[in-house]
Amino acid sequence: MPTVEVWIVMDGSGDCEVATDETIAIGRWNDEFGENFSGEAVCRIVKLNVTMSVPPQPDHDKKESGAAVDVIVPDRAGQTGTVETE
Repeated sequence: MPTVEVWIVMDGSGDCEVATDETIAIGRWNDEFGENFSGEAVCRIVKLNVTMSVPPQPDHDKKESGAAVDVIVPDRAGQTGTVETE
């Protein structure tokens, strides 16, 4: 089964950005929310390894449901770091 890395960057107020590359996720967060901080911001950075099977052949007579999956990230996961804001 294929696996993809998904990086999430989130600040203390819950503002977040997601990408398949850590640097891109941090850059997106900085572009979107960095102006709200002066100099640097404390963020949590988490990498999720998402593994799932390839999609089956679609059954056009049946509607798919339940596509959402809840993931709870434990407090000890990821890292806390500072993001230099522009």
